[in-house]
Amino acid sequence: MMSSPSMDGKQGFLEALNYLPHLSTPDIFRLDQAIDGTLPELDDVCSLEAMSNMDFAVPAELVRTILASALFFFELDETPIQGKASFHCRGSVLFSRPNPAEILQRVLVEFPGARFKSGQDLDLGSIDLVDICRFCGYFRKRVDFRVTSLDEMVTIEIANDTFSRKDWWFPQIGAGIPR
Repeated sequence: MMSSPSMDGKQGFLEALNYLPHLSTPDIFRLDQAIDGTLPELDDVCSLEAMSNMDFAVPAELVRTILASALFFFELDETPIQGKASFHCRGSVLFSRPNPAEILQRVLVEFPGARFKSGQDLDLGSIDLVDICRFCGYFRKRVDFRVTSLDEMVTIEIANDTFSRKDWWFPQIGAGIPR
């Protein structure tokens, strides 16, 4: 979870007051909304549902962007295998947080029928809780696809029938692979 005093809204507000002329500061107010209990961490998307009845709202598009781009990453599991006109890549989509079940359930609420797709519109499989290890809680979705060059940039997105998020990508497949 992310936690930083520099991203604390109240602290940022108080620091910003230091840059204003002292005569104008009595006319500036910050209205904080009371939240029962402790404040959630900055990236605690699981708290959004509990906070949804408050007077403020986190835009649905922002929630979807965070879920689709900030929590997943890709790693090659083996060196790409050269074929006649392409390289066969095998790897895994992994989750950046421990114990991902609760957040994955939120992903499935926001993206019913969510699937991983490559930028070439290749279906890489569904996002599913069965890809979480029952013993250690680690999420791993094994995927494979082809690229025409090890210098090719590849995007992997979360998509369903009505939505796709393309801002999750990884650079050249061949980066770091000796040639």
